[in-house]
Formats: sequence, structure tokens, C-alpha cells
Amino acid sequence: MKRNIISLLFLATLLMAGLSSCEEPTAEKNENINLGNPAKLPTVTINDASDVTFEGAVLSATIALTAETDSIIETGFIVANNEAFLPVANTISFNSFSNSISSTLTGLTDKTTFYVKAYAVTYRNGTTYSNRSISFTTLEAPKFEDTYLFGTYDAIDINVTTDEQEGGTYPVEIKQVGTLYNRVSISNIWGGEETIEATVDFVAKTITTDDKSVIYVDPSYGDCWMRGFDIVDGQTVFYVSSVDAGYAIADYDDAGHVSFRYWAARVSAGHFGFYVTKLTKK
Repeated sequence: MKRNIISLLFLATLLMAGLSSCEEPTAEKNENINLGNPAKLPTVTINDASDVTFEGAVLSATIALTAETDSIIETGFIVANNEAFLPVANTISFNSFSNSISSTLTGLTDKTTFYVKAYAVTYRNGTTYSNRSISFTTLEAPKFEDTYLFGTYDAIDINVTTDEQEGGTYPVEIKQVGTLYNRVSISNIWGGEETIEATVDFVAKTITTDDKSVIYVDPSYGDCWMRGFDIVDGQTVFYVSSVDAGYAIADYDDAGHVSFRYWAARVSAGHFGFYVTKLTKK
């Protein structure tokens, strides 16, 4: 048995990969012109980006109507990494009309300038754009402190019930997640060929994961996840959510050792076993 509107995360991934198009914009958007009767187009006003970090920003705009305004069928933002919005830029679209729109970009590359304009598409009179385009530059990402965590480890699983090693040694890889200064990916825990994400506390030297981090997909029972627990007065107490409740799932040191505390291999129907896992840097 041994060994998880356009989506903003998808948009951010494309932005980091060179801002290839999320979708092919309409001809009006691409040519950046107004069509039809200008009197029936709304006025779109874009605000400066706010809450700019090393990985994201918040966009907002307002759409003002007149008595003559044609029906609006789409609003959104166009984002590019150049002022000319060429090649064809990425769009974040909203299919239901609102007088104000906002969107949070995440997962952006640090120290990079992005350009944004807002737009509105009308039913009969084409597309209109914001009174201006804006730009913002993401901040420099903090440096990942304990870089010695990165690499390949030899892992063993010890069954808590028998206090004996279960199965043989297998490889686990730990890497930084993008430019995130305190996030790592951990691949192949329990030999399950899945990758989970975790948060690192550099002071306590702990690693914290969500309580439903998928480590294996069973052909019969589906997702099998790593769920941390403790033993209190002889009773098993499962963490409700490791991240939210602040329960660390593992400890590490600068000598190349990672030790996963009590955890259960759990599916919706029950448990496959209870373990601790030891990792030694290769």
C-alpha cells in the first residue's frame, strides 16, 4: 500500500512563467479601442495598486454608468509585464456586473514591475478601458534562512503501535516553494509519490503542515493524508488543523535531521497506521 472570474493562482503561475496568455482576449481588448457609440460606454476608473508585497498586490476599479450606458456583460483587469501590454496580456474577468471590482494577485515574482488597466465590455458598443494604466513593482522577497533544509533525505517510518521500522529506507526531497521565504515542498513522504507544502518556523525550527496534506492516493479509498496527533492520558487526540492551531508536525536541526512527530495515515474510512518518520540528509 505504501508509498494533491479566472483563477488568480493560475494567473500568478502564468505571470511568473513569462506572462503567456490566460485566455485569448477579444479583438477589442487586444486593439485597445472603443467601438460603437462612445456615449453608451461606461467610465472606468482604476485605482493605484494597494497592499503590494514581494508576491502580490490588490487591484481595484470603479465603473460609472450614465443613462445611455449599454448593458455591461464583462468587467476585469488586464495585466502585463510591459507598458505596451504586448505580447497579448493576461486578463482577470468578472462575468457579473458590479460598480466596483477588485482582485488580489498572488504568487508573483519579486522585484518585478507589472502594468494593469481595467476594462468593461458592453453588449452592443464594444469595450472601454480605464482612464489610465497603472504600474506597481513587487518588493524583494525575504531570504530563506535555513537553506540547508533543501535537498534529498533518506527516510524511515516507525510504526507507533509496534515501535518497529515499517518498510525500507526511501528518498524524500525538500525544496523551497517559489520565492516564498518560509514555505517548503516535501515530496514522497511515506513513499507515496505525492508532494505536500509546509511552513517553516526558523526560531523554533519546526515544520507545520495542514491536517489534510495528501501523501498517497489509494486505488480503493482515495486520498490518504498525513494528520498529526498527540497522545493525552493514553488517548489519541488529532490536530484539528496543524496550521491554524499552530501544531508543528516536524522538528529539524542544522545537522541535516528532520523528525516527523506522531502522525496518522488517514483516509475518510479510517486509518492505515500511526507513525513517526525520521529523515537524514544524504
